[in-house]
Amino acid sequence: MFKILILVLTLTFGLAFANNLDQKKGGRGCKNPKGKNGDTYNEGCTRYTCKSRKWKKENICSDMDISSSSFCSPACPIFAPFCKGSPGICVGGLLCLGSCSFSPSDVRNCDLAAAQTSSDECSTECNDATDTCQNCLLEKLPDYCGEVSYSSCFFCAKSILKAASQCLHNLTLACVKDHLSSSSCYSCICTIVCGAAGPDHALCKACSDDSDNSAHEFWPLIQTDSETSCPAKWVQSIETSGSKCYRVAPSGSGQAKVIQDQGAVTCRGIGGTLAIPDNAARQTAVASALKFSATKDCWLSGEQLGASDTWSWVPATGNPFPVSGSDFGQEGGCIDNTRPTPSCLYADENGMACNSPCQTSKCVVCEQDAS
Repeated sequence: MFKILILVLTLTFGLAFANNLDQKKGGRGCKNPKGKNGDTYNEGCTRYTCKSRKWKKENICSDMDISSSSFCSPACPIFAPFCKGSPGICVGGLLCLGSCSFSPSDVRNCDLAAAQTSSDECSTECNDATDTCQNCLLEKLPDYCGEVSYSSCFFCAKSILKAASQCLHNLTLACVKDHLSSSSCYSCICTIVCGAAGPDHALCKACSDDSDNSAHEFWPLIQTDSETSCPAKWVQSIETSGSKCYRVAPSGSGQAKVIQDQGAVTCRGIGGTLAIPDNAARQTAVASALKFSATKDCWLSGEQLGASDTWSWVPATGNPFPVSGSDFGQEGGCIDNTRPTPSCLYADENGMACNSPCQTSKCVVCEQDAS
């Protein structure tokens, strides 16, 4: 395994002494490790506090959420943020009972797969961010990864994660940029960071902060045709006619999250309808909208109607129509007809089709006509 694994393992978690020291207690501190009264550090679920010259232990995970096969930060590093294996349980994000993996069993994250492959099968080709690296990755990665809208950034995955690992004490996009040797990777920083670390990571949150437009240079440029355009913050599908605009519906604290049948109401609030990405260009635009909002798993206007293996797009006006086998990257998605019904369609982090019970709260992707 390439040395990058060692560098990124320290990006999101490490043992550190607290700074709030109680100087009033005086006296000698603790040993093995050395510390003063009031110092603390964590090892997994155990917090050690220096009191009366001894390290006192406290279980800080007893009241925390326990999840299975989930994003487990900071216990797992940015390069392998999912807890899986046996038993594959994440406790409060502080302890992984199992092993840390670059992808959970039911999600195929192409950003992380690209970073992993850059350090394994394509390690020689990916010593530098070049076309040679990109070609190797596209050959080794699953076919559906080559179809996602942001696949052009894969060759930068290893160098961006290495740069991020050098910014532990200054987690800013500017710091990551400063540690990259190739300017061709600047516009891929947010794509790779958000895909690898998830939307809740500090760097990814900075990517979605457009208050001063400073994050725009860290996203790929979205090209549109010259005849039609979309409002600010909407992503346009590139089509010869009938082009659409897509956006993840915002809220005051990030993205709005609702059950699927409330998605249409949410979209009307921003001048759109619940998204129907019924061709490849629109699927690509939806994937880009998810990336640019630093989120994933957002509702679409698709659901099961009738037989459990029959899926339909449900427009705001007009009649439902079938989701074809080629619509919305279904071959590369995670449609599971055995999941409980009623079930509705959402877009995963790769912009691929998945389904989930319709009463689950998720973000929503909205669309409107380009004009």
